[in-house]
Amino acid sequence: MSSSEIQQQPAQPSPGAATPQMLVRLRAAAGISQTALAARLGLTQSDVSKFERGERKLDERRLGQWLRALKVTDASLLPARDQVDGISP
Repeated sequence: MSSSEIQQQPAQPSPGAATPQMLVRLRAAAGISQTALAARLGLTQSDVSKFERGERKLDERRLGQWLRALKVTDASLLPARDQVDGISP
């Protein structure tokens, strides 16, 4: 099979990879601003914004720092939808 016949598969995020939407939801659920999160992480607000827009990717080390800064435990990695969207169960 030639290389032109091989279909390129889109890159799949690894299990547990942080998506920009997840980062925004986690921060919103924690009730803190980008500026406050940036201060906890030793970053600028612009850096946090770039991660949340997907312009920069979090590696595992940085993701761990992000989760600790938001006080997120493994069991609460993704906040309940009603906590973020204001939907009543």
